[in-house]
Amino acid sequence: MLGPYRALFDAPGAGSFCLAGFLARITMSTVGLGIILVVSRLRGDYTLAGAVTAVYALMGALAAPQVGRFADRHGQSRVLPFSTGLLAAGIFALAGCTAWGAPGWTLFLAATVAGGGNASVGALVRARWARIYRGSPLLHTAYSLEAVIDELVFITGPIVVTLLTTQVGPTAGLLVVLAIAVSGLLWLAALRATQPEPGPAEGSQHGSPARLPGIRALATVAALLGTALGAIEVITVGFVSQAGHRALVGLVLACWALGSALAGLGYGVLGPRGSLRCRYLACVTAAWLSSLLLLLPTSVGALTGVLLVCGLTIAPTLITQVSLVEASVPPTELTEGIAWVTTALVLGAAAGEALGGVGVDRLGPHLAFSIPVAAGALALTAALGGARWLTSGPRPSLPADAEAPGQH
Repeated sequence: MLGPYRALFDAPGAGSFCLAGFLARITMSTVGLGIILVVSRLRGDYTLAGAVTAVYALMGALAAPQVGRFADRHGQSRVLPFSTGLLAAGIFALAGCTAWGAPGWTLFLAATVAGGGNASVGALVRARWARIYRGSPLLHTAYSLEAVIDELVFITGPIVVTLLTTQVGPTAGLLVVLAIAVSGLLWLAALRATQPEPGPAEGSQHGSPARLPGIRALATVAALLGTALGAIEVITVGFVSQAGHRALVGLVLACWALGSALAGLGYGVLGPRGSLRCRYLACVTAAWLSSLLLLLPTSVGALTGVLLVCGLTIAPTLITQVSLVEASVPPTELTEGIAWVTTALVLGAAAGEALGGVGVDRLGPHLAFSIPVAAGALALTAALGGARWLTSGPRPSLPADAEAPGQH
């Protein structure tokens, strides 16, 4: 079963950039949580903690496509040291200002700087896989592997940052994950041989992948799917807590991520079948249908089983989404294209978290699950409405001097 995954690493340098990317993307699941833990513990103010985290998340979502654009234009090795410096300076300042009792505005400033250094590591690594395996069935497997790694980060990251913060020191979790991320980012920057070749800005006729109808359609669906995912996370916390099992929240959410990781592994082994458009519509439909099951559980055990089933639809949907981006944009704009769709997903998740919180307070955890169901229905409607834009034309061909698929 794992044969296709082993074949991925026959390419020189693939193992190095994959491992570097795994370390670098630990920020995805830890920095926001780390900020909440540090600020709430040292300042005793959850409102401030939430607001500072929101600023970091918003700035990070806005910065990621720009970092991706610079990486496409100038190369990852030139851009990553600068963005990593911003991230490190911002997190160090945030931890220091919180510990030393600095005014609240300094926390927001530090969060803005840290968020401005956010690089969409998943987009950077996927662009490297595309450089090696573009046109090969192994690219589908590579995207599946990346989806699984994303889920592993979300399973392990929160556990690490929480244990360090509570058992070692208030700022320990944030600083340790920063050290891990910086080592991964700088390692990735040093791997010049596998980075995509930079492309000149004048080669683009549309200015940015965000202007392409296909990317806009994918971003719209991603934002609505993100809304559903963010709402499910918050509502699950409310459901499990109200049932008197708050200590099990992490385990329940981990089962959700586990379902996605298992589906990603299996999806990567299966060869691509049918058109990308049809596969994407099928995945979005399955995601919405599975979300209907969330209206049924009345116990924590039942909810855990339902979340495991729901998780089975997440990775295949995101994998196919990335494949559609790769098929829709020129090779020299792939990093930015993936980053825009990822940003839409992140912003949607932030909105979903807010809606989920309101739903728990106003409707109760059980009825609040109607919010992600509604968001999923809107995502399916948007996917069907925008289907004509998905891979509606041939992807621009590689320059004459570019490598052939599979060459490395």
